[in-house]
Amino acid sequence: ITVSARDGRPIAAGSGVIVSSTGQILTNYHVVSGGIFFDVKIPGNPNILPARAMKCAPEKDLALLSVTSDRPLRPVRLSKQRPSVGARVVAVGSPLSLEGSITDGVVSQYRSDSGIQLIQTTTPISPGSSGGGLFTLTGELAGITTMTLKSGQALNFAVAVAEMGSLAPCSEFPALESEDSEPATATPTPAPTTTPCPPKLRLKMGALDFVEAPEVMALTGQRTVRVRGIVANEGCGSASFVQLRATVRVKNQYIASK
Repeated sequence: ITVSARDGRPIAAGSGVIVSSTGQILTNYHVVSGGIFFDVKIPGNPNILPARAMKCAPEKDLALLSVTSDRPLRPVRLSKQRPSVGARVVAVGSPLSLEGSITDGVVSQYRSDSGIQLIQTTTPISPGSSGGGLFTLTGELAGITTMTLKSGQALNFAVAVAEMGSLAPCSEFPALESEDSEPATATPTPAPTTTPCPPKLRLKMGALDFVEAPEVMALTGQRTVRVRGIVANEGCGSASFVQLRATVRVKNQYIASK
C-alpha cells in the first residue's frame, strides 16, 4: 500500500491483507493516517489499484480499505481462536518494500496496551511490514503486524484479529464517505442557498485543482495515461470519485484518454 499526500507525494508505505472477495483490505491505521491517495499493488496483478478508506479504528490501529479489482480476489481465512503461546506463526508483508516477504517465529505472549489486544511474537518485522498479516501454520490470519521495539530483541507485536469488531466508518476521511451514508446526527440539513447541481452532472462537475505530471506507459499495445488529482466540488455537493476525460500531449502528439 502506497499512501500519498494531496500533491501526489508518497508519504508512507505499508502492507495489507485481503479479508473479503469484494475488495476489502485490512491494514494499520498508522499506515493510512494523514493520506489522501491510496494505491494498492496486489501480487500477481500488474495494475496499481486506487483504494479508499472505508472503516477505521484509530485506538486499535486498524483501518479497512476498499479496492475494485479487474481480477478475482482470494481473501484470507480468519483465525477463530488465537494460537497458543509457543505456537509457530509466520508474517507476510513488504518490509522495506520487499513485496511478499515471509518470516517466521513463535507467539511469545499476549499483551494488552491501552485496551488493544496484542500478540507478542519473535517473528521479525521491519518498516513496511505494518499492516501485513501474522498467520498460523494452517494459513489463518491471527493478527495484523503493527510494531517492533528496537530497544530489545525479537520484540514484535501484532494487533489480534479479534479487534476487527472495533472498525467503524472513518470520520477522518469525510471526502471519501459513500453517498448513501447517513448523517451522524438527526439535525436537519439546512436548505441550500444555491441551485443544486443536476444529478446527471454530478460526475462532470468541478475541476482538478491539482494534477501531478501524467505518466504514460505502454501496456498491452495501448498507451495508458494515469492522472490523479483533487476535485474541487464548487459547492455542488460532496466530493466523489469521478471519471475524467483528458487530452494529453506527449512528444508533440495528442493522445485521447478517459
